[in-house]
Amino acid sequence: MRNTPLLVALVMLPGCFYVTNDRHVPGQVDCPSDRDCDGLTDAQEERNGTDPDNPDTDEDGMPDGVEGREECDPNNPDTDGDGLTDGGEYDGGTNPTDPDTDGDGVNDGDEVAHGCDPTNPDTDGDGLTDGEEGGHGSNPNDPDTDGDGIEDGDEVDQGTDPASDDTDNDGLTDDEEQAGGTDPTNPDTDGDGLPDGTESNGNTDPNDPDSDDDGLEDGEELAHGTDPADSDTDDDGLSDGDEANGPTDPIDPDSDDDGLLDGDETTTDPTNPDTDGDGQSDGDEVAGGTDPNDPDSHGGTTDPPPPPPDTDGDGLDDPREEVLGTDPNDPDSDDDGLSDGDELTHGCDPLNPDTDGGGVNDGPEVTNGTDPLDPTDDVHTTDPTDPNIPPGGPDLTPGDPNGPDDVPEDGGTIRRRGECGCDSASPVGWFAGAPLLLLGLRRRR
Repeated sequence: MRNTPLLVALVMLPGCFYVTNDRHVPGQVDCPSDRDCDGLTDAQEERNGTDPDNPDTDEDGMPDGVEGREECDPNNPDTDGDGLTDGGEYDGGTNPTDPDTDGDGVNDGDEVAHGCDPTNPDTDGDGLTDGEEGGHGSNPNDPDTDGDGIEDGDEVDQGTDPASDDTDNDGLTDDEEQAGGTDPTNPDTDGDGLPDGTESNGNTDPNDPDSDDDGLEDGEELAHGTDPADSDTDDDGLSDGDEANGPTDPIDPDSDDDGLLDGDETTTDPTNPDTDGDGQSDGDEVAGGTDPNDPDSHGGTTDPPPPPPDTDGDGLDDPREEVLGTDPNDPDSDDDGLSDGDELTHGCDPLNPDTDGGGVNDGPEVTNGTDPLDPTDDVHTTDPTDPNIPPGGPDLTPGDPNGPDDVPEDGGTIRRRGECGCDSASPVGWFAGAPLLLLGLRRRR
């Protein structure tokens, strides 16, 4: 179609001279055969069915004569049925006889309604026609509908969705994947079981299925509880892959708890704490200088088992203290001044501070040379602060005068059985002994 500029022109018809601007006749000089001066004679209008008294029969903004010249229908305001009047199309530069002037798959009226250019098949210049954008769900007025940094046309060419910034829903936008070298249409580019976004936002490589090269794919490491960015998660000298695919635990540096790292057990069995079955763990043998692979590494005898522990160092091992009821963390369970081991050596009770019940604790008796199993030789003091006096105070009953002459601490006075406990210089002492002296003198006489 030819769009003639709407300039004022002098139209000459036989016997009719009038001025027109291709739309209406502003004035008529002499037009006896065209009453409405629309460019069609009354006879033509009669044949066309138009109104000879109305220059624009269909009221579409285009005179009947111009419609005839442009091959439009002067009785139809929208000749091509695209939603735009013929006059509007003529003014807008579209073809009133072609519903899709630019051939982009969208009729002119719809393009105008959506803000598109009906004379430009790719309004936003993104490489997709306006009609194609409708098929992809993208915006024909926005070259990058999803705002992911890639134009809609390029996304369609590479297989991504121009209406979604993350086509494969892996946590990375399409342009991030493009920059990182991952596939924006594959959520797990390297096929290791972890989405590209998880890897990129973590510490693994979304383009490498085994980021730490330990023999386990990154996704498998998560299943095993290992670190996909550390080839030896438990730092035992063996790679996670070797451990996961072997007998040891990749998150336990000493799988058999024998005191040796799995990686150090190059000749011993890292899953057996006592490789040679001699009753001593591999770690203890290595520490003690014996051979953990030889049960007879002591010249013909089986390696002796290690002694049980004696936590408090009292001469009794912990298992025996448990049997006796003593405290394996207290070397003197009854606080009598004698260690639990020494109590058994002297035949004392390690749970009774005064085994013989004589009034003096076992420790002082052993120290003073008395028998902690004989209550008759217990030596006491009158000093109430003496820690060796059991609760209830000292036993002041006179003792054996022939017992050892021990000197008490702190200057206290010793009481023995057989001693009166009196001061020989006191009158009481003299009066008490006088009758015995007189009786002796009479017998001699």
